[in-house]
This record gives sequence, structure tokens and C-alpha cells, in this order.
Amino acid sequence: VSAMVQKVTGMTIRDYLIPRLFEPLGMMNEDGSAPKWDSSPDGINVGGWGLWLSAKQIAPFGQCLLQRGLWDGKQILPREWLDRATTYQIDNGNGDHPHDHDWNMGYGYQFWMCKTDHGEGQKPRFRGDGAFSQFCIVDEKRDMVIACVSGVPDIGKALDLIYTHLLAAADMGGADEADQADLQQKLTDLSYPWPEHDGSKLPVGVYASEGDGPALTIEADRVTMPLNDHQNALFYVGRAEEGGGVMTCCGMQEGKLHMLLRVLNAPFTLDMTCRFDGDAAELTISGVGQETKTYKLTKK
Repeated sequence: VSAMVQKVTGMTIRDYLIPRLFEPLGMMNEDGSAPKWDSSPDGINVGGWGLWLSAKQIAPFGQCLLQRGLWDGKQILPREWLDRATTYQIDNGNGDHPHDHDWNMGYGYQFWMCKTDHGEGQKPRFRGDGAFSQFCIVDEKRDMVIACVSGVPDIGKALDLIYTHLLAAADMGGADEADQADLQQKLTDLSYPWPEHDGSKLPVGVYASEGDGPALTIEADRVTMPLNDHQNALFYVGRAEEGGGVMTCCGMQEGKLHMLLRVLNAPFTLDMTCRFDGDAAELTISGVGQETKTYKLTKK
């Protein structure tokens, strides 16, 4: 579809949507640029995935869907098409899941149908989703949109948590002013902790694993670790630094080196701990969206 739009209009689908969707709904990036959309080597936006949006950018799109394509009194999306796109069109059950699983609820035009408890005359719940549980869930019964970015591989589990907690909470009575103020304070106080440094010296040297495993180059005040063939991550001791789309920091605690990497435009992290025993080391890598793995390293 993306390739067809570009052939007909002479514009990538990203550029085509800037004046028609991104700008009217306030979905542009904070610096005024349009959202990033991954492209093929031929310069065609991949279409079915690769659109980088924050929860703040997803939310107005979901609200527009809830309002049947209407935004600020203007019909941004054709209502008749949108009604078809967000309703059951084909069966998507394949026998791999129970009959009441979200993957078996049906499929519209690029929208998934959800398990639903809608009332008579109300539209069934539906969603757009992406890998690692990125969601835009529209629930007409509760006049509610849920925008979610996450790093959870099990999409079904993430949906069940939303149904169990968020939708259940939405069915409860409203909070009083004291509870609302308490919640607001908790949200204000949320922060990402960074590794602390106890002042001890780093074990300087190059530590590498066998084969294609990770390697660490440790200097007095920083650690370098290749992320891939084209990018290294640089971890400074005791201070968080931004670069290359990530923020990093490291520190020594009780003889262990703790390194933390946070991706700035996605909810993924690398949380790494390296334990040393002479010229040998053991590196454990975990984090959001990561399978925990441990590697044996040797000082070169």
C-alpha cells in the first residue's frame, strides 16, 4: 500500500500524511519534524511497521478513531471507510490459541478486533498494535483510548493486564481530590535511576568473549561496548550521557561494574552487570525487551 501511494502521489506515505494526519492531530515531533518512518533501500516507507511514535503521539490518533474520524469539527478520516476498517472483516483464528484469545477475535483493515464487553449499539473494542506490545486500544463503551508503548514480547499478556487493571479501574467510581492529588504526586516523582559509583577503580583492560559475544573496553573513566557492526555504546562513570539515540551510565559497586543503557525513542533498556575474578569476568545482560544472558569474558 505504501508503494502504491508513493507511485500515485509522488510522495512517501509519511510525507503524504503530514498535512492530512500528523499536523492536524498534533502528532509532529517536539522539534517540528514529522515522525520517523523506516524505509526500504528504494526510499519507500515500509508501511506495515516502522513508524516511530510516542504514547503522546499515538493518543490523539486513537481519540480521532473513537470520534469516528472527526477532529476539531473536521472529518479527518472518512467515517464510512473507518467504520469498515475497525470492524470484523475476516477470521484470523489459526487454532494456536483458545477461542476467546485476542488473536482469534477477527481482523479489519489493518486493525485487530479485541475481546470486548460492548453494549447494544456500541462498537466492539478494537486496536492497532505493534511488536513488543505497542498499542492503540479504542473502547467505545467507556469512551476511552489507551495508548501504550512498551518492551513486552508477550502481547497477549500485556493486553490481559490492561483489561484486568485499567479497564476495571475505569469502571470504578471517580477518585476524591485527595486520592487524585496523591496519584499526581506519585507520577511527578517518577524517575529513572542510574548506576551509582562507589569511587573504586575500574579494572582497566579489554575483556572479550569467544565467538560473536560482547566485548568491553574498560578505561579509567569509561567503558566502550559495541552494540552492532556500526555503533558503539559509551558508558561514563558516575554520569549519564546522551549520544546516538541512547543514554548511558556506569558505576562500580562492591567490585561489580553496573552499566545501564536506555533507548530514547523506545522503551528498551540494556541492564548489564560484570563480575570480575582476576583476568576473568562474567557479564550478565538483561533489561526491558531483552532475554537475560550471561557471557564469560577474558582479559586480552
